[in-house]
Amino acid sequence: MNIQTRIDPEIHHAAQRAAALEGVSLSEYIRQLLQRDLEGEASGEGGVEDGVKSNGEAPRIP
Repeated sequence: MNIQTRIDPEIHHAAQRAAALEGVSLSEYIRQLLQRDLEGEASGEGGVEDGVKSNGEAPRIP
């Protein structure tokens, strides 16, 4: 399955740097982030619900 999305250039560059530090492609880095997030949600250790502020807004990524 292919997904297309737009993200801010600053976030894109930061994600590229993080992927390079882990020695993986940007696509693989994003797959790993999603998998970790969803596994955390299923186990009750965080995930999507913990990543949303009480006002319903997602936190900003530095």
